[in-house]
Amino acid sequence: HPGSGVSLMIDEITLEEMAIHFSKYNKVGGLCWKHSHIIDPVLCTYDSTVDIAQKIHTGQVHLGKELTVI
Repeated sequence: HPGSGVSLMIDEITLEEMAIHFSKYNKVGGLCWKHSHIIDPVLCTYDSTVDIAQKIHTGQVHLGKELTVI
């Protein structure tokens, strides 16, 4: 049909940089998706929680700064 089409709009919004706890799933959120694969976000033990905190502190895992909205 002439004159018809589809538009796809993509934008980014700035986030407050902070880690959050999803209590329903016992997981950490708010991490940068590019680096979060190197940790297990599930808080299984005290040691796993400390490991996540140390990796954030040393910069191996970053907090998310932006969110892509489609």
